[in-house]
Amino acid sequence: MRNLFRLTWVLIRNARNPIASGKRGGLKRALFILLIALAFLPLMVQIGVLADKALDVLGPIGQKGMLLAFAFSLTSLLILTFGIPSVLVVYYFGSDLESLLVLPLRPSVLLTAKFFTALVVEYAAEALFLVPVFAVFVMHAGFSGPLILSAAVEIGLHTMTDPV
Repeated sequence: MRNLFRLTWVLIRNARNPIASGKRGGLKRALFILLIALAFLPLMVQIGVLADKALDVLGPIGQKGMLLAFAFSLTSLLILTFGIPSVLVVYYFGSDLESLLVLPLRPSVLLTAKFFTALVVEYAAEALFLVPVFAVFVMHAGFSGPLILSAAVEIGLHTMTDPV
């Protein structure tokens, strides 16, 4: 299991930033991540504005929950649209398989690590869409910042300490 998480981390790290590799890539890596974050910020703001306007329309008729249903439906479509090329890139067009086969790992660990890599990429794409919608929904519900933070900490502690 330890090898699985290490290999997944290596695959994600190698796939996410081919520009800044090596030991001297710290500043390049930070600038690249900042550039990507700034590139997606207008998209997230527009999704938040759209969700705000949708809640203004759905609120008076008592259908605020429809926004979440619509967001989940669009996220499912997003996962379907970007999931197929992502899986193709990770499994079939990846050039790392030749170097991974010589490692003393079982083939199931290799396949599972590649699956987790595709899963993390899909979750990142999903977060770009769902985080603004959830933020606007929570603001319209009247929750305060400290309440949201304490609930996130409680959920995190509960999932880390609760046995499965």
